Amino acid sequence: NNLDLYHQRAMFYVENKDFTSALMDINRVLAIDSNNTKYLMTGADIHFFINKIQRADQLLKRAVEVEPTNVECLLKLAQLHHYLQRYDEEIEVLNKVLDQDRRNAQAYFMRGMVAKEKGDTARAMSEMQLAVQMDPDYYNAYIQMGVISASQGKPVAVDFYRNALQVQPTSMEALYNLAMYYQENGQPR
Repeated sequence: NNLDLYHQRAMFYVENKDFTSALMDINRVLAIDSNNTKYLMTGADIHFFINKIQRADQLLKRAVEVEPTNVECLLKLAQLHHYLQRYDEEIEVLNKVLDQDRRNAQAYFMRGMVAKEKGDTARAMSEMQLAVQMDPDYYNAYIQMGVISASQGKPVAVDFYRNALQVQPTSMEALYNLAMYYQENGQPR
């Protein structure tokens, strides 16, 4: 009768990629307590992993309904909206995150990714720069700013890739992107 133990076992099954067993445990937990955001978020993750996206969406919306100011729930819902290419809904959720936490780098980064997807590279760069202002070690923001700048042939791409390498010195992605920029722009290094 201990829901936390069933929840822990469900998470153990997820870590071991036994989604059938994880689903059985989390469904047992949610049948008894569908007002616990931790359980709802785990349920959403499991359903996402088994490609039951609609159910994952329902569980995340329920989690936000239970705790409308829970930043973790809001960010996870925004990520699902991004996956489903519901960009307007994603922005709405991200704005709620920023209402709770003006310094949330992930929310700025995600707004930047939406702008990039919509082809607004100026807005994307602005949002990514806000992300690194909030968190100077935000690796993915540096990479994305480098990608955008490189696609526009701007030499500042080198600086963004170097910043990414300062955060993650062994990043093959940053090294590769930097090398590609040099190759495409005739700058051997």
